[in-house]
Amino acid sequence: MTLLKIVLVVLVMAANLVFAPASLAGSDKPKYTSNPDYLEVTQTLNTLL
Repeated sequence: MTLLKIVLVVLVMAANLVFAPASLAGSDKPKYTSNPDYLEVTQTLNTLL
Protein backbone atom coordinates (compact mmCIF):
# COMPACT_ATOMS: atom_id res chain seq x y z
CA MET A 1 0.00 0.00 0.00
CA THR A 2 2.87 2.36 0.77
CA LEU A 3 4.43 1.70 -2.62
CA LEU A 4 1.13 2.55 -4.28
CA LYS A 5 0.99 5.89 -2.45
CA ILE A 6 4.56 6.73 -3.44
CA VAL A 7 3.88 5.89 -7.08
CA LEU A 8 0.69 7.95 -7.01
CA VAL A 9 2.49 10.98 -5.56
CA VAL A 10 5.27 10.70 -8.15
CA LEU A 11 2.73 10.49 -10.98
CA VAL A 12 0.82 13.52 -9.71
CA MET A 13 4.03 15.52 -9.44
CA ALA A 14 5.11 14.48 -12.93
CA ALA A 15 1.71 15.43 -14.33
CA ASN A 16 1.97 18.79 -12.61
CA LEU A 17 5.31 19.47 -14.28
CA VAL A 18 3.93 18.44 -17.67
CA PHE A 19 0.64 20.33 -17.63
CA ALA A 20 1.33 23.39 -15.47
CA PRO A 21 3.20 26.24 -17.14
CA ALA A 22 6.48 27.27 -15.58
CA SER A 23 6.02 30.40 -13.53
CA LEU A 24 9.34 32.00 -14.50
CA ALA A 25 9.31 31.10 -18.18
CA GLY A 26 6.86 33.76 -19.31
CA SER A 27 7.63 36.69 -21.55
CA ASP A 28 6.66 39.11 -18.78
CA LYS A 29 10.06 38.95 -17.13
CA PRO A 30 11.03 41.96 -15.06
CA LYS A 31 13.36 44.35 -16.80
CA TYR A 32 16.38 44.08 -14.53
CA THR A 33 18.49 46.27 -16.79
CA SER A 34 16.37 49.29 -15.90
CA ASN A 35 16.64 48.63 -12.16
CA PRO A 36 18.82 51.31 -10.52
CA ASP A 37 20.36 48.77 -8.12
CA TYR A 38 21.40 46.56 -11.03
CA LEU A 39 22.88 49.53 -12.87
CA GLU A 40 24.88 50.63 -9.84
CA VAL A 41 26.24 47.14 -9.12
CA THR A 42 27.13 46.62 -12.77
CA GLN A 43 28.92 49.95 -12.97
CA THR A 44 30.86 49.22 -9.76
CA LEU A 45 31.88 45.78 -11.00
CA ASN A 46 33.01 47.20 -14.31
CA THR A 47 35.21 49.76 -12.62
CA LEU A 48 36.76 47.12 -10.36
CA LEU A 49 37.54 44.84 -13.28
